[in-house]
Amino acid sequence: TTLPVIGVPIKGMLDGLDALLSIVQMPPGIPVATVGVNGAMNAAILAVQMLALGDDELARRCYAYYESFQQQHLTDSAARYLELRAALDTTNVDWQNTAGQYLDDYIGDYRKAMDYYELVLRQSLRQYGGQNEWAATAYNNIGFVAANQGDFDSALAHHAKALAIYEALYGKDHPYVAISYNNIGLVYTYKGDHSKAMENYFKALAIREQALGTEHLETATSYNNIGGLYHDQGDLDKALEYCSKALAVFEETLGEAHPYTKKVKDNVEFIQEKMSQE
Repeated sequence: TTLPVIGVPIKGMLDGLDALLSIVQMPPGIPVATVGVNGAMNAAILAVQMLALGDDELARRCYAYYESFQQQHLTDSAARYLELRAALDTTNVDWQNTAGQYLDDYIGDYRKAMDYYELVLRQSLRQYGGQNEWAATAYNNIGFVAANQGDFDSALAHHAKALAIYEALYGKDHPYVAISYNNIGLVYTYKGDHSKAMENYFKALAIREQALGTEHLETATSYNNIGGLYHDQGDLDKALEYCSKALAVFEETLGEAHPYTKKVKDNVEFIQEKMSQE
């Protein structure tokens, strides 16, 4: 046949070595591509990459399959098709970032997610230079993964790089800058450094109140973060004040039945219960 063939050696009596050798030692004139033992996933990605050379429709189909599996809550299958799409064009930073975020948020595969985020960073720097939004997104995502793995110094360093890019691109009062301050505040919260966490939360809040107003969800998120930190410091009056502000915005914007609203309401009720016991 003139069609390309991909061999997948399967682990057997000799741990797959016999199958591997039988594929890689095909005679001249009979080329067979080979992946690792039990490497069916890599074989699938390779096949898609081959087909993609002459079929631009494959990327759309991969994403359609992802959406279908996501609606069915089949997250492993959904992730697989996002990875297949990402493999079609490793220079497409949007596709790499989407795959990384899904693996990060839904699968919890931080190692794989970090690989995608680092690829986004390399490609964005190569394609757009040092000051670009995709690089800032990559720095933020890498920072989140580092924080989840307990590497707070690395997380802070990456969030600081994102902050510098956002300030250079949009100025110091842009909502994106507030996002970076909020992210830095979260890392300091994880570290237990309440003073620096509060400092960064209030920087984020000041920008959001000015740029977005007091009724915006991002502003409400800042209220909730500050309220939670006051609670951790034992200042229940301030905790209730800020969490109540957050709750009012969530109820007005998302409705009382929304999961985010319920979570903030739980925070308020928990604080009120503690206050009643004092």
